[in-house]
Amino acid sequence: MLNQNFSPENLKKFLHSKRDVRKLKKQNNGQDEHSILTNTSYEIDSSNFTFKSLSSSILKNKKIVRIRQLKETIILRKLNDNLKRIYGVKQSNRREITKQVFVLLKEPNPLYIVRLDIKSFFESMDLNRVLLPITQETLLSPTSKKIINALRSNPVFPLHIPRGINISSTLSEIHMRKFDHIIKNQPGVYYYARYVDDIIIFLHKDFLITHKLEIYKHLPDGLKTHRKKSKFLPINCRCEIKCVCVNNCRCRVKCDCLPDPNKDITLDYLGYNFKFSDIPKIPRNTSSKNVVVTLASRKVKRIKTRITLALLDHIKTPNFSLLKNRLLFLTGNCEFNIKGEFKIRSGIYYNYPLLNHNDPALLALTTYLRKAVHSKKGPFGKALSNVLINTQRSELGRLSFISGFKNKITYKMSEEKLSAIKECWKNA
Repeated sequence: MLNQNFSPENLKKFLHSKRDVRKLKKQNNGQDEHSILTNTSYEIDSSNFTFKSLSSSILKNKKIVRIRQLKETIILRKLNDNLKRIYGVKQSNRREITKQVFVLLKEPNPLYIVRLDIKSFFESMDLNRVLLPITQETLLSPTSKKIINALRSNPVFPLHIPRGINISSTLSEIHMRKFDHIIKNQPGVYYYARYVDDIIIFLHKDFLITHKLEIYKHLPDGLKTHRKKSKFLPINCRCEIKCVCVNNCRCRVKCDCLPDPNKDITLDYLGYNFKFSDIPKIPRNTSSKNVVVTLASRKVKRIKTRITLALLDHIKTPNFSLLKNRLLFLTGNCEFNIKGEFKIRSGIYYNYPLLNHNDPALLALTTYLRKAVHSKKGPFGKALSNVLINTQRSELGRLSFISGFKNKITYKMSEEKLSAIKECWKNA
């Protein structure tokens, strides 16, 4: 049975690293961690418990909620763990989703692909509506409910699910469960996946109109799809628009359509760009469709922005070691520990394993990096010349996204180093 108690012993489990311990002591006048956590547990049990370190800021026109005191962050970590365990919440696996999408796109079957993006996902979820069933049910402990009420009664807390705190993703997943279940079990749907606000559905072609209505009908109140980012993509024979076959199309025996690269379809999903034929028919002597996978242009633009910001930060505050670590982080992969136990690998290969080392995007990024590092003209180049000597430019110019991907170059990084590396990208 799940122990939902906010005891000192339970709270201690959510000190994820030695860095957490040091920070906790520093914020509490050097007290030992047991005393701090004991006092925190007593505060939670008091009748007038409140969060005292909540703050908010605006980033890209969206409100971000932060917690300054680590002891209050630990409370939320425990609350989040209670919610996830009680409601069986598991974050969708991005890698598994994209791998499955790639496999399905290669199948030579007529189908429809529905790709939806929910507009202002967190901001569109009314907090009271999300929390009502959770607070009415008896699954969550009274103390956990009290903490939730202390959060939403805080004047800093918005009326919608906020960005910036760990329970937001968990609450949104709980709120979307009914929708996920309904759409996944619709007749004709043979694959459904949602990663936060990005939805993809594969369905048999004659169910499209029905499913359009069902999707919009069952979206939770307040949620709307982003029309510019949403797509309804038909994959069927051009000469058989009126075909009524369900899967394994019999009409294809008479079909004389041939793949035409000029009519290929592109689909951006979870950082990838998939390019594939608009018809299910495949060339002779092949068993599957050809699907070209590249890094999405939006992701390329983001990485280029991070390269530029790293160099600008170096111009502002010269620190070659930090600059080099930032560019190693971007061009390669890193390994770090979570909670001091679980090893996580992240980076250009581990985040995008479906790519090929010959991907033009990797070459474009490498070229961009080298041109930026060796720039000597204009205000940017002249400013960079003042803080980078030629040997340093040469050292950074040897870094390559292609090599980082192909050779799976991986660096071990501590939590402190990762935090310093990401500091200049907070708004990017």
